[in-house]
Amino acid sequence: MEIDMEVVKRSIQAIGQIALKIGKISKKTVDVLYDLFINRAEYVINQLVIVLQYILRRYNKSFLTTIITIVSDLSIDDLDDSEALSSYIWIIGEYCKEIPHLEDRLTTLVSQFLDSEPNVQSSLLTTIVKVNLTKPSPVTKKLLQQVLNEATEEIENADVRDKAYIYWRILSTDNQKLQRKIVLATPPILTSTIDNFNPILLKELIGELGNLSSVYYKPASTFDIDTENINKNSKLQNKKLEDLQQLAKNEIVGNAIKAENLLDFDDDVEEEIGSLHNHNKTKTMLFLIF
Repeated sequence: MEIDMEVVKRSIQAIGQIALKIGKISKKTVDVLYDLFINRAEYVINQLVIVLQYILRRYNKSFLTTIITIVSDLSIDDLDDSEALSSYIWIIGEYCKEIPHLEDRLTTLVSQFLDSEPNVQSSLLTTIVKVNLTKPSPVTKKLLQQVLNEATEEIENADVRDKAYIYWRILSTDNQKLQRKIVLATPPILTSTIDNFNPILLKELIGELGNLSSVYYKPASTFDIDTENINKNSKLQNKKLEDLQQLAKNEIVGNAIKAENLLDFDDDVEEEIGSLHNHNKTKTMLFLIF
């Protein structure tokens, strides 16, 4: 059976959005995602990891055990999407104390640092710094120095390079408290706007999805509608093609006549100018005679 990858991707995204926006059934959605992972279908793994990162940012440690179980069972070779790999690295850095075989995973990632996409490089850079502040070891310190050297000397992407310089500057200070405050700052929790809506209004807006109501968060009944133009347009739509063609011709001719009239002087104006010219001419002759 042929699998539509885009449908699969959007389906997993939808499951993730339900988990983020409806807290009452978030556990059920995480269980569904876990079942999808158990099947180990290659076409779900990438999007699954991206969604798991969002769930961790929304609920922090509520589903940490399940998600860490999934991440711990993954390898880098299972991920072929840069966003998924970036999410995987973010989870490792944020929860490095719970990740088994951490040094081996980081060593593999660092070995591919130069060949990775910029978003992956940026995530790995942050993760290496976090690990060295949270769970340092001789191996992680060596990996940190390697990544900083490569990022500042061999990476052409300005964002990654500048980020490496900033981290290097922070780590070169003796104030470890300041280092931890900056690097290990808690990321903002993802929130949903659904709880802010009145239930009656929300039900009405859901029924009007696809309309401007869903953009402005206002029911269609509150919009100020120009009925005059609507009636005019409906009348035009009801006319036959021949009638519309004739209307267009008449409008073109009318506009052409208006344009010509703008260039024509009024007859009364011409007579007044002629009379004024003759009067001046008469005054000139009388002046010459006397």
